[in-house]
Amino acid sequence: MKTIKTLMILALIGLVQFTKAQGYGEIRGLIKDDELNPVIGAVVKITQGGYLVGGTTTDADGKYVYKPLNAGEYEVIVTSSEHTTLRKTKVPVDPNEATYVDLKMTVNTLSVVIIETEFEKPMVDATMIDIISMNAEDWNNSVNHTEGALEAISNSYSGAVKDNQGEWHFHGARTGATEYIIDGVRVTEMSGLPNASIENISMINGGVPAMYGDLTSGVIVVTTKDYFSMMRHKNVLETRYKEKREFKNKQKSEKQDEENRKKEIEQEKAKDKEKK
Repeated sequence: MKTIKTLMILALIGLVQFTKAQGYGEIRGLIKDDELNPVIGAVVKITQGGYLVGGTTTDADGKYVYKPLNAGEYEVIVTSSEHTTLRKTKVPVDPNEATYVDLKMTVNTLSVVIIETEFEKPMVDATMIDIISMNAEDWNNSVNHTEGALEAISNSYSGAVKDNQGEWHFHGARTGATEYIIDGVRVTEMSGLPNASIENISMINGGVPAMYGDLTSGVIVVTTKDYFSMMRHKNVLETRYKEKREFKNKQKSEKQDEENRKKEIEQEKAKDKEKK
């Protein structure tokens, strides 16, 4: 009699384990946008082998759940009228387990792209002489923007050398052979000129026109900014600083959001185990 009871118990345990092994799984997740806001009402489709298995929509918190699903690999497709479509392939589903698929949607900003440029009259006709020029925008965007303007532009020409007294020499010319012109006025040196005040700087290192006199070295021509150009420059720097700060804050928020989501998933899995 005991043997029969033992066999029945073992058979029942085996049946429970078999049923559990043949159980259904599910796919659940959280859909957010670039600003970490939940995407409400996004359509979530579950396909397998190109065939639609089922679907659902995200709730007020951007979450979704679809079940039951047989064990296997699925594809999750998320669509929204205000966002670009997302597609996640090879999503594994195991029996009696929840597979989390969190996705981030990008706002659909399709629009006409207009490229606008501003004409800048050259200081000197570069077709007649050997000249290297750099404007304030080029300098700010260069890898050498932390250096002085002359140091930055000299990186484009190996024949320019600066001595210990701050004098520039072209092609190994003697001291005093280089001409400095600021806003059309000849000066003896460039010291004391704030880098932020420079609108355009040109380095003429060959074929110097007769208008600059009898030179054996070269000419450095500088055009300074007016008041409005200075203000634009200041606004550009402030905008770049603001964008950089916002980018760092966004990265920090995304990292914190990911950590919070991991904790939330762990808590959900713990509750599922308690129910089972």
